[in-house]
Amino acid sequence: MRFTQELLEGVKTRDDLIRIAQENGISISKALNKLKYEAELRKLQSEFVNLQKWVAEKKMRVAVIFEGRDAAGKGGSIKRFKEHLNPRTSRVV
Repeated sequence: MRFTQELLEGVKTRDDLIRIAQENGISISKALNKLKYEAELRKLQSEFVNLQKWVAEKKMRVAVIFEGRDAAGKGGSIKRFKEHLNPRTSRVV
């Protein structure tokens, strides 16, 4: 079974979603893992922004080096890494 519009209409909290899934035999472990991942990602991205501000205030420089084989995901990681940073104070070489 899958979530339907009717099932999701009354959902206001995460606990409501879990309850509806359990009542209807819907597995939501992947969805919960994704929610946990996204919450942690937002936290880490805000830490990167704070690091960038601190580095700018202290007039310091930071080099981050990504190393790996071709098609290892370096480009995607760099894209996500820079996503919330100020482009005026950072660059990719």
